[in-house]
Amino acid sequence: MLRGGVVCWGEGYSPPSDAAKPVDVLPEPTRVDAETAVTGAADPTGWSSSCVVQRGCTATPARSPRRSGGETALSVDDRVAAGDARTGLRVRVFGALGVGLFASTLVGCTASDGQACCNGVGAPVLLGGATSTIAIAGYGCNGDESAQCCNAPAYGQAVVVVGRFVRGGPRFPWTPWRLEEPTMCTPQ
Repeated sequence: MLRGGVVCWGEGYSPPSDAAKPVDVLPEPTRVDAETAVTGAADPTGWSSSCVVQRGCTATPARSPRRSGGETALSVDDRVAAGDARTGLRVRVFGALGVGLFASTLVGCTASDGQACCNGVGAPVLLGGATSTIAIAGYGCNGDESAQCCNAPAYGQAVVVVGRFVRGGPRFPWTPWRLEEPTMCTPQ
């Protein structure tokens, strides 16, 4: 596989005389900034009227700025393995879009109309590889015990994220790396 592309073969890719010959293909990205995801309870039955699962999500998709070009293309695992050697550089990283570990406040409360929701629950949206993950600044899921609303369509699909590679922050210490000023696209 090319760094930043894929290898394809067969009709439409390989020369007609050699259908088994692999050809490097660089996918054209499509911006990912028109959809959100929801995690948590699917059934609102039994939850208090103040819970997110009853009120619905109001998260709006995070908007990606336009790409500037000139980035180094790497996979998530390549990027994390490079570690400090490339900290601060603008990179293009390919991986699966997902949600990281959730953190919750630990407030105890009750509600007269069902199970109460008084804790803040949140998680970062991540770019995942086989062995590593990278948080994407500005993308995450937030809500309460009943449901969490994400400002990205984090369903495990392949995406391309362009951003500045930096050390992770204190909010989610189990995600040691982060892409700042991200642009997120899906390869077509």
